[in-house]
Amino acid sequence: MLNSVEKAKAAAKAPGPRWDVRGWVGLLCLGMLGATACEDDGLMGKKKTYRTDGGDYITRVRGAKGRKKVPVLLGATRPTGGGTVARLLIQSLDKRHTRGRFIRVLYVSDPDKVAKVRQALLSARPAPFRTCEPTWRLDVRYGHNSHTALLNISCQRLQVDGKSLAYDEKVAKILKTYIRLATLHPSHKLLRIRVPVQHDPRPILKALSSRVVEAYLPQNPVRRGPHRQIFYTLIRRAPSDPRKFDQAVTTGRRSAYSRLNAYGYQLKVGRHEVIDVQGPTVVFERFGDRVFESRYAINVLFKQSTPEYMLGFLGLGPHFTVGKVIHPKDYRIDAIFRKETRVNQMRKTLAQIKLKPPLRSY
Repeated sequence: MLNSVEKAKAAAKAPGPRWDVRGWVGLLCLGMLGATACEDDGLMGKKKTYRTDGGDYITRVRGAKGRKKVPVLLGATRPTGGGTVARLLIQSLDKRHTRGRFIRVLYVSDPDKVAKVRQALLSARPAPFRTCEPTWRLDVRYGHNSHTALLNISCQRLQVDGKSLAYDEKVAKILKTYIRLATLHPSHKLLRIRVPVQHDPRPILKALSSRVVEAYLPQNPVRRGPHRQIFYTLIRRAPSDPRKFDQAVTTGRRSAYSRLNAYGYQLKVGRHEVIDVQGPTVVFERFGDRVFESRYAINVLFKQSTPEYMLGFLGLGPHFTVGKVIHPKDYRIDAIFRKETRVNQMRKTLAQIKLKPPLRSY
């Protein structure tokens, strides 16, 4: 009979399951799986992509410094030597220049020049709204920031991201050189691509970015879902004193814009199926000697596949009217080609992206 001491020694010497370092690490990961999601490649630098309610893709980078949001620059060409992604695109909105198969544009990729133009546009002071149609469009991208400016030189209209600004001497001096180059010596060609709404723009932009100088969405968010306009109509007496006409026009327009902005904000906050409200814009304005009549509108964009019964509106005032629901069949992507690219080469580029229904140009 072995005593208790000898039994303990024998049990210690007996063969049994051996645990190495890998086994302990495996148990540790299993224990922490619910809280930290251990992965084979580690936690540092792990990237995950999410989609926001507005349709934008956000990459969350988790590392030693916590989490940060990094918008994805789709379709943008990275600088060969590194640095900031910068681009200034100037195109004419004149019908004589936009009726062809492509549009001749000016494309500037120098970060210093782009930063100077962007600073000039953002530093312009607010100005009264002008009803003249824009004749130039400027698309500015600097890093993760993008801006769209509409310009009419003759009537000094400048609108940046929907805000009316003053086209003063400072802004005019900086833009003068680029407008002249866009008129006399355009450097690239812009092809307008018709994309069926059933195709997600993200993979298309990625596919085009490796074949063209740049591909981008001229309208953001994309109009893939239904949209409809809400109109606000004003009919009022003209002032008896003609010297008060301008003041009466400004007051009426400001009142209509305030009503539409307030209603649009309620829609964006209270209706989850609404992804954006664009406007207000002027539909028409008629100012006679006796009667002032004007109409303004906002455009309400819905998520794709929103049911028909959720497209209605209730609680509108007597000045509001609702337009018809529009179901778009396609949306637009713009692709920038080099100046020497021919039309048949552009078509071959579109044909390389195999989709059904296929991509077509306008």
